[in-house]
Amino acid sequence: MVIHCRCLIASVLGSILLSYASAAYAATVKVIHDFAHGQIPSSGLLAVNGKFYGTAHGGAYGNGIVYSLDPATGREKVLSSLGDGDGKLPSGGLVDVKGKLYGTAAFGGKAGAYCMSGCGTVFSVNMKTGALEVVYYFYPDGYYPSGSLIDVHGTLYGTTSQGGSSGGGTVFSVDPVRAR
Repeated sequence: MVIHCRCLIASVLGSILLSYASAAYAATVKVIHDFAHGQIPSSGLLAVNGKFYGTAHGGAYGNGIVYSLDPATGREKVLSSLGDGDGKLPSGGLVDVKGKLYGTAAFGGKAGAYCMSGCGTVFSVNMKTGALEVVYYFYPDGYYPSGSLIDVHGTLYGTTSQGGSSGGGTVFSVDPVRAR
C-alpha cells in the first residue's frame, strides 16, 4: 500500500509545529506554548500533579531555566534561572524526588584542567519555592554530564560524557542529601 503524505516540520526558538496529512491517517498537533523566557527546550517533559516540568537554554543569566507549564492553559512559570556557579546548559530531563526536581547542567560550576568553562553540575529546584541548590560539582571524577538522571530509592544515577580513569566518561551515583 502506498501512502501519499504532505509533511511540514518547523522549529522556531523552541516552538514546534508539525503538520501531517495523508490519505490513510490524519493527525492534528496543537502548539500549547511558545517559549519567551527560555529557548531550545531539549530535556523532554516531566509530568507531576497535572503540570509539566522541564529545562531550556536562556533565562535571566543565559545559562538555562527550570520551568513549569500548565498544559491546559499553556502558561509557563520560570521556577529558577541557573547562574554561573549553578551550571550552564541543562542537559537532561528532570526527576522528581519528594517535591524537588533534580537535573544536570553540562557545563558551568567549577572549572577543571580539561573543562575551563566548568565541568557541570547536578542541581535541585524546589517545585514550590523555586529555590535552586547545587548538589554536586563534577571533576575530577567525570565531567560534562549528559542524559537524564534516574532515582533509585533516593540515590540519583547518571552519566558523564568525559572523564573517569580512561577519559571516556562515567556512570555516577550521588546521594542528594549527603552530597551537600
